[in-house]
Amino acid sequence: MNIVQLLLIGIGLSGLSMKFIDHTDIISVKEFFLGLMRFNLQPLPVQPLLFLHLTLVALLIAIFPYSKLLHGPGLFFSA
Repeated sequence: MNIVQLLLIGIGLSGLSMKFIDHTDIISVKEFFLGLMRFNLQPLPVQPLLFLHLTLVALLIAIFPYSKLLHGPGLFFSA
């Protein structure tokens, strides 16, 4: 398994854990992200699984341009 597959599995497992085990308050998370968009910062719920999930998503976004996932669309932009 490569790092992208591990990240995707980790994101899925942490997301399912937030739904079925830790029960993250989705309304508070939504208010936080809407506050970011509107420059009106709201508190983010303090839950370890939420921080793990968001960290894994940020890592996936950071390595996405350097992974093999971007090679497919890159064919359309090559000469």
